[in-house]
Amino acid sequence: MRRGPGTEERPAAFQFEWHEPDQPPPVQSRMPDNRFLVVESDPDMSYLLKRQLEKEFPGCEVYCATSSREAVAALEPKVSAVITNQGSTDCDGMTLVANIRKGDADVPIITIGEEPQRTAAFRAGASAFVPASDWSSVGSQVSCALARN
Repeated sequence: MRRGPGTEERPAAFQFEWHEPDQPPPVQSRMPDNRFLVVESDPDMSYLLKRQLEKEFPGCEVYCATSSREAVAALEPKVSAVITNQGSTDCDGMTLVANIRKGDADVPIITIGEEPQRTAAFRAGASAFVPASDWSSVGSQVSCALARN
């Protein structure tokens, strides 16, 4: 095969991908660094929790489940953390926490509930507890839980 000037093969260090000047280079798609699961039956509260997480973790993916069955199905692919309201699902919140913990011993589980539920939440396997009156701090609680993991 005959090669003219400028057609010789170049070492890998000198190779580059050509893009037309009027078109941007293709964007590499990748999974978000943080994927969160919010388990909450109230759509308004679910929306508020989702917004708090998106504010604390820009670019994150938040899946909102309204039942324990949906929550368990949403654990794959692996989530960075689970946020659940103790009294909001179709089963007892402590049971949900215990079942999630059995399936994944390492995932941070942040529970939101009334103060009397605190001890039970930790016994069930919660990583952190947020009083319902302080729900807006959930983003910082998740951040702390991820830092501990």
